[in-house]
Amino acid sequence: MLAGRTKNVCPRQSDLRVGWRVRRCKVFASPPVQPSVAQQTTRGWVLPVTEPILCQAPKPAEADHPRDGRSSDERVAYPRMTSDNWVTIISAVVGGGLVAIGWFVTGRVNRAEEIAKRRLDYRLKMLESFLPVWFVIQQNKAPFSVAGFLDQLRIARSNFLLYGYHDEIRLMEQFIHAVESDNLRKANEALDELVPMVRIRIRGELRIDA
Repeated sequence: MLAGRTKNVCPRQSDLRVGWRVRRCKVFASPPVQPSVAQQTTRGWVLPVTEPILCQAPKPAEADHPRDGRSSDERVAYPRMTSDNWVTIISAVVGGGLVAIGWFVTGRVNRAEEIAKRRLDYRLKMLESFLPVWFVIQQNKAPFSVAGFLDQLRIARSNFLLYGYHDEIRLMEQFIHAVESDNLRKANEALDELVPMVRIRIRGELRIDA
C-alpha cells in the first residue's frame, strides 16, 4: 500500500524573532496521492512532494512581556496587592479594632464598678453617722448636755451635706435649725421623717427588700 511522504518544514531558530520561544513543530503526513504517468520511473513509484505546512510563531514569554507592562525586577521590588494581602490587612484592622473596643468597654465597666463601690461606702457612712445622734436623743431628755453629742451631730450634718440627696439634706437642715431656735415641735417633726428615711435608705443601698 502506498504511503505519503513526510516533511518537516519548521523554521529555523534564526528565522524567528529574538526573545521568542521556539516550539517543536509536529511532522505531518500527507495522504497518499495517485501518481501520474510522468512520475513513474523504472525503479518504482515516486510520490509527489506534499505542500509545506507552516508553523505558527510561538507567543512571547510572560516573564519577558508581562501583562501589566512592568519588568520582572519591578514586579519583585514593588509587588502589587492581591486579594490575600487585602484579607490579611482587613483581618488585622478588624482584630485590632475589636481589641481596642474590648479594652475601652472593660475600662468603663471597671470604672463604673469602682465608683459604685465607693459611692456605697460613703452613702452607708453618711446614713450610719445619724444613728448615734438618734440613740442619744432617745436615751436622754436633754441630749445637748451629753458629752460628745454636739460633735456627733456636727459629723452627721457634714456627711449629709457631702453625700446626701436633696430630701435628706433638707430634713437634716430642718432638724438643725429647729434645735438651734429651740423649736421642739419642728425638731420632732423633722425627726419623725428623718429616722424612717435613714432606715429605708440604708436597706435600699444594701438591696435588702424584706
